[in-house]
Amino acid sequence: MSRTRPADQPQRILEAACRVMSSGLGRDVRAQSIADEAEVGVSTLYHYFEDKDALLDWAILWAAGERPEADAALPLARPASLEERAVRPLTVALAEAVDDALGSGYGEQTLLDLVGALAEVNSARAGLLDLLEALARTDSMAAVAVRTTVERVVGRISRHLADGQARGVYAGDLDADVVAELLLVSSTFYARTWRTDLPVAGRGGSPPPLAMVARLARAVLRSG
Repeated sequence: MSRTRPADQPQRILEAACRVMSSGLGRDVRAQSIADEAEVGVSTLYHYFEDKDALLDWAILWAAGERPEADAALPLARPASLEERAVRPLTVALAEAVDDALGSGYGEQTLLDLVGALAEVNSARAGLLDLLEALARTDSMAAVAVRTTVERVVGRISRHLADGQARGVYAGDLDADVVAELLLVSSTFYARTWRTDLPVAGRGGSPPPLAMVARLARAVLRSG
C-alpha cells in the first residue's frame, strides 16, 4: 500500500532548497543536503523533480514568487526561460521604484525617497535577492543577471544625478556613478536593518540607518 505524501511536501522541499543555496553554496549543493533540510529522503526529491537541476531551478522560481501548476505532471522538468521569469520581475520592480522616486524632482527628499523605495523592493524580495547573491558566486547566468540589474539601476540614478548637476542642484564635483552605487548600497543596508529587526537607533551608538542616508543625500547637495 502506497503512503500518502503530505500536501505541503513540495513547498517544504523548495523552501529547503532555497535555504541551502542561500547559505552560500549556490548551485554547488548536494541533493542529500536539501533532503536533510526538508527532512525527507533523497528519493522523495526525485518524486517531485526530474533531477537536481530541475529542483534548483524551481526553487529559484519559488523565491521569485512563481508556483508550479497544481495539476502539473510529476516529476517536474527544468522550467523554460528561467532568467526571464525569475530575474526580469525584480529588474522591473527596481526600475519602477527608481522612476517613481526620481519623478518627483531633485533634492535631498528625492534621494531619500529613492533609497526608501529601493529598500522596500529589497525587503519585499529578500529571499530572491539572497538566493541570487549566493548563486552569483557559482553560476555565470546568475552573475550576469545580477550585474545587469545593478548596472541598469545605477545607470538610471547616475543619469538623474548628472542631470541635477547640470541644473545646479547637485554638487558639480561629485562622481555621479560612484554616488549612484552608494545610494543603491545604502538602500540595501537600510532594508537589511528591517529584515534583521535592528533597533531604529542602531547599535553601539551608531546613527540610525536613515540618518546616515540623509547625510549622504545632503553631501550630494553641497557645492565643491
